[in-house]
Amino acid sequence: MAKKRKYPVKMVAKLPETSNLDGQYINPINSLKDCTIDNIKSVLINSRYAQLLILITIVGCFLRFYNLAYNSLWLDETSSVTIAMLGSYANILNYTATMEPNPPLFVWVVYTLITWFGSNEFVIRFASAFFGTLSIPVMYFVGKEFIDRNGGIIAAATFTLSPFLILYAQEARAYAMLFFFVSLAMLFYFRALKTDDYKYWILFAIATIFVFWTHFYTIILIGALIIYTLAIYKLQYIKQLIVSSIVMAAGILPLAIVAMPTILKYTTDKPSFGIQGLDVITVSLIQYSGNNLMLTFITGLLCICGLTILYIRERNKSILLLWLITCTFITSIYFSYKIPVVPRYLSFVNIVLILGIAASHKLFYTLTQNKSIIYIMLIILAAMVTPFLMNYYTTYSKDDWRGFGGTLTNMTQPGDSIIIVPGYISQPLNYYYSNKTDGTIEYFAYNESLLSTARSLQTTNSYYVVTGDINSANQNGDALRWIQANTKQVHQNGGIYLFKS
Repeated sequence: MAKKRKYPVKMVAKLPETSNLDGQYINPINSLKDCTIDNIKSVLINSRYAQLLILITIVGCFLRFYNLAYNSLWLDETSSVTIAMLGSYANILNYTATMEPNPPLFVWVVYTLITWFGSNEFVIRFASAFFGTLSIPVMYFVGKEFIDRNGGIIAAATFTLSPFLILYAQEARAYAMLFFFVSLAMLFYFRALKTDDYKYWILFAIATIFVFWTHFYTIILIGALIIYTLAIYKLQYIKQLIVSSIVMAAGILPLAIVAMPTILKYTTDKPSFGIQGLDVITVSLIQYSGNNLMLTFITGLLCICGLTILYIRERNKSILLLWLITCTFITSIYFSYKIPVVPRYLSFVNIVLILGIAASHKLFYTLTQNKSIIYIMLIILAAMVTPFLMNYYTTYSKDDWRGFGGTLTNMTQPGDSIIIVPGYISQPLNYYYSNKTDGTIEYFAYNESLLSTARSLQTTNSYYVVTGDINSANQNGDALRWIQANTKQVHQNGGIYLFKS
């Protein structure tokens, strides 16, 4: 077994003792061999941390599974379904190599669920809600390892109540799964630094492999962790990093070789959507707080408080968080002029921000010596997000393709033409609307020329289904100008418009 090594002097906590919610009780479980029935019962009965973690996880599970099928599937979600419907794991991987610049792991999971349980909204989103829930206890251990048990509870609660993380735990995209694997990778990384045990360096590498097979953009975070280790600890962990890198390469290179042609193809053209420049920072931070400026300000202030107290007493930890945040945003600003960048791509930075928020309890305890500070912070966090939660579960947060499909069925007659602009929005439309059942004919259009061609093929009535995506697909605007000149709007459902010639 590898000899355990403590953090370097600058990483050792020198803060005043924080409140101990367990009082004089000592947790008897220190390793897997201690997980006997009697010890587990003892912890559940006597440890406030275990009780709070269970309660927080139950709340998080409810928030992620409640009304899971309430919103209609939107474009990106139906894209996941379309790829999953290719019929095999090999076909999905081949699609990654030729068409879709995203790793296949999440779609493989969706494909498995659809094969076993059908393709309704609940099943399609189940994996995201499941991994979103599973991330909560992992975040506790990440916070516990990086800060202390109090920090772990605050980190788990912040993760549980985050508007952004709730939203993406109810969306059939890879981000909730990504949070889980990134959390695991950071947990093993912190354990590796503390123990210098090769086992944790290898587990860090394995978790990193799953991170890359979930989303390519996380190369920023993993690269930043490796650079930080080399810069702060010099050659202290060089052997361990070499071993980790070999394991990572073995698991990542096959995917990189398969996906690289598609990635290069998507980086040759200028981005047709997304945000650029400093907007990457401001828009991301606002979205991470559920588009609530007050919540953005308060959580930002808490994060600054946490970074401040860490810098005073555990400088290297503060440097790590600042480095990960800075590296992510600066790199994303640069990438924003090369590829499409939206806040969800760099959503993993939420985990870093949450650690900053969790550390702030040390400052408040130092200033107040109030042993109830953890409970007070939990109550404040819950109070801040309550307005978001009350609105989120009663109002559609995505375009209502389900309702629009029903409206279109009622308005059209057999033989009518449905011109979909841009053509790829047929994915969410046709999940809820069947032109075969309705007896209509579908055409796809992206520009004025295709619209004119579709118009010339008109048999009875022509209906034009349009969304704001036309601005990305047709940046010169001739398609929208043609529609405005040749049709009239007859219906609108959120961001979906229906025109008739």
